[in-house]
Amino acid sequence: GLNRKLKEIEKSLRECASKAPTGEGVTQSQVLLGAAFRRVDILRRQIQRSKPATIHRMRVAFKRFRYTAELLQPFLPSFTPQRLERMKDFQGAAGDIQDVAVLLARIEKETKHGHFTADCVKNLRDDLLRCERRAINSLMERIDELKGFEPEQPMPFASKREIASK
Repeated sequence: GLNRKLKEIEKSLRECASKAPTGEGVTQSQVLLGAAFRRVDILRRQIQRSKPATIHRMRVAFKRFRYTAELLQPFLPSFTPQRLERMKDFQGAAGDIQDVAVLLARIEKETKHGHFTADCVKNLRDDLLRCERRAINSLMERIDELKGFEPEQPMPFASKREIASK
């Protein structure tokens, strides 16, 4: 049911894309996307290098923000395909960290259950921890890219009464 509803929304948005966006549609899109971005920004400020889970929370919020931007793109011409692609790349960099964290957790679980000995996976675990640190450092070097994804603030539009009085 959800996929069907999303397809309907996507179809409606594509129909809207064939028409010039109106001020109200643009404003509503900017407000919605702005709220999603603020969540990402709050979580970005909570990131701790030593806690990959903090990066994962920011990544999930960023993924929601990116998907929202893709859906609303017909109303947001500044979200070009190139900008959306850069967003996808940034999300992927954060995802690399999560992939390693999941693998480390799985190794820990299997070792705890006796499927592996700690000695058996020590070198692998050490390599994965180094890989995780490199991925975290790489993401943190480019964390300021987030600023470039911030949506424009909605411009206040004059009411019909204000326009009529001019």
